[in-house]
Amino acid sequence: MLDRSIAPKIIPVTDVVIAQASSYGLANGVICHYVNAGTQPVVRLEIVFPAGSIHTDQSSLAAFTAGMITEGTTTKTSAQIANMVAFYGAELECSASSDRAILTLYALKKHLPALLPLLVDIMTNATFPKDEIENQRTIRIRNLELQQQKTSYLASSYVGKALYGAAHPYGKIATKQALEEISRDDLASFYHWSYQNFSLYNGSMEVIASGMIDEEVRSWINDSIGQVNHLINTAHPPFPEDNNHKLEKEVLIPKEGTQSTIRIAAKTIDQEHEDIYKLVFLKEALGGYFGSRLMKNIREDKGYTYGIYAQLIHGKEGSRLQIGADVGMDVTQAALNEIYHEMQVLIDEPIPAHEMELIRGNMMGSLAGAVTNAFSLSDCFKTVHFGGVDYSYFENLKETIRNVSPKEIQETAAKYLQRDLFCEIVAGGK
Repeated sequence: MLDRSIAPKIIPVTDVVIAQASSYGLANGVICHYVNAGTQPVVRLEIVFPAGSIHTDQSSLAAFTAGMITEGTTTKTSAQIANMVAFYGAELECSASSDRAILTLYALKKHLPALLPLLVDIMTNATFPKDEIENQRTIRIRNLELQQQKTSYLASSYVGKALYGAAHPYGKIATKQALEEISRDDLASFYHWSYQNFSLYNGSMEVIASGMIDEEVRSWINDSIGQVNHLINTAHPPFPEDNNHKLEKEVLIPKEGTQSTIRIAAKTIDQEHEDIYKLVFLKEALGGYFGSRLMKNIREDKGYTYGIYAQLIHGKEGSRLQIGADVGMDVTQAALNEIYHEMQVLIDEPIPAHEMELIRGNMMGSLAGAVTNAFSLSDCFKTVHFGGVDYSYFENLKETIRNVSPKEIQETAAKYLQRDLFCEIVAGGK
């Protein structure tokens, strides 16, 4: 009989095998990347478009367009699209980030023959009905007004502006006026250049499929998406760069209340840089897991916050190291002081051996947990694919986790945690 008074033996994770995605060309030249894994007949199909905010100088246009393309086509109304998706028990959404837009379909494999023509219809024949535009505009303005009441939104939305400048796509902040000024012609034009443009220049549309992606599914994708030919061999115009922008070192966004949001961020290296693996380890030590330096100090010891984190955010036009937390307004400055203190300690002192082993185990365990199904394996592919690297990234990361020394992490901290590299945004008060 199992003796429940004895804790189970801890078996450390020493390696993680990450199944790689495969790729094939559709009839029209579009590339489909796929992960065929799992035993359930479920499919996630992602159509990736060069339609993020870096492809337009109009604030909110990319997100507005992404939200509109499922609101009516030349063959179906918004209600008919929604009813069809619901009838087949599927999920359909389109969202835009800074770099790209992704039209995502979750469905059972057996329903793909009925749903793939709908995807093609949305990709090629969106009509942007005026009444739907106004409905979406009203919803977006109301949501924006609600978000602007939150210190977390105010601080997060300002980070890009502080780092890159207001002219940079990463620095644009959504406003009610910008949403009000977007016209149907703006939406249709952006859709034409960013969604209907199936040209094969670098950064054009591609497909990422995961789940039960057997030969039959790959054939269905080719017979539908692979037959679309809207060839426009013109890339987006480059966005304006603010070469004179200087880092905004300290920004205070006043907001009445009892809570402040802190965002501390610095431009940093991308995934192709040789230091990235050590920087990932350093980020983990600083604020990447529950036992990190920031969590122990600012949450467990001081009680200033329920949670604090450090993260690396990568984009096509820049990467950043960011620290964030929500704290009581009365302890905002104290929390800032402790964050900078922990950064300086990592510069001044090597991490003790027992802590290094704790971080190694946590990182390997997290990596193992990130490859549990076809969708997460597909996410691993997107990590390397959109980062401009290949699967050797994960092998190098594992090698670093296993073997990096405290001295190497200390040297990495001296490069990337210097206080003068960071901007400080506080929404609320000090």
